[in-house]
Amino acid sequence: MAYGLGYLSPSSQGNQTGSLKRFASAGCDNLVKIWGYREDSQSWVEEEALEGHTDWVRDVAWVLNIGLPRSYVATASQDKRLLIWTRESATAPWVKTALDPSSALASPVAGATIASAVANAPAGKFPDVESVMEFGG
Repeated sequence: MAYGLGYLSPSSQGNQTGSLKRFASAGCDNLVKIWGYREDSQSWVEEEALEGHTDWVRDVAWVLNIGLPRSYVATASQDKRLLIWTRESATAPWVKTALDPSSALASPVAGATIASAVANAPAGKFPDVESVMEFGG
């Protein structure tokens, strides 16, 4: 299971008092789950399940917003996609954006070979590690 810690400031909580501590988890169910700590019950409660990956989610990172209204969560999956989840406020829905690997810069050492492996990857997906390594990347 992957997890990332995150906190929302009291000013961005709106009417959700007592739920300042949050973290994101991910795993073999292809979901990213947002958990909030409830002071009244002294327990962690699943607040949301974010759907967007089609295979195991192997890593999740929550960018701490420290007083800003917007939150970011990045996820990496076995489906070879990286998704950035953005939430404008505590009451707004999470919006997902896929990172496009075709816009990545190639390594200066193996320039053309890594670039060709990336170019040959399906749209919106990163190439397999094996296909990059075949070219000496």
